[in-house]
Amino acid sequence: MRYKTHIIFAILLSIIFIKILKPGNILLFLVISLIVSFLPDIDTPHSKLGRKVFFSRFLKHRGFWHSIWAVILFTFIIMLFYVGVYVVAFVVGYMSHLLIDMSTKTGISLLNPLVNDRIKGPIKTGSILEKAIFWIIFALILLVIII
Repeated sequence: MRYKTHIIFAILLSIIFIKILKPGNILLFLVISLIVSFLPDIDTPHSKLGRKVFFSRFLKHRGFWHSIWAVILFTFIIMLFYVGVYVVAFVVGYMSHLLIDMSTKTGISLLNPLVNDRIKGPIKTGSILEKAIFWIIFALILLVIII
């Protein structure tokens, strides 16, 4: 998926979790979630984040960084220093990226490197279908805000 779709999906999930959890600082929750929603694409030099780190060209795109193990590992590391509602913001941001990438034709291997079977969907990155999904998510954000 394109970065815009990752952003808007992370916003949708963040708003839902903000309504449920009622964190003390809504903006902080949202910012953490949005920043983290880019993190899995650190494994490709073609992404916004991957261009900023030198080691991205040595990583396999949609490998470990796009697995549930990365979410668990990084969440555990964060929880060594902080336990609270903003850890949920981290998980929401990271999982939003993985969930939306599962809907693409390339998909992701959620259990990589233990199991290499990919969870795939029908969406081609950058296609008209992705653009339509972007606007559907945008409409869902408005709906969730109103409710």
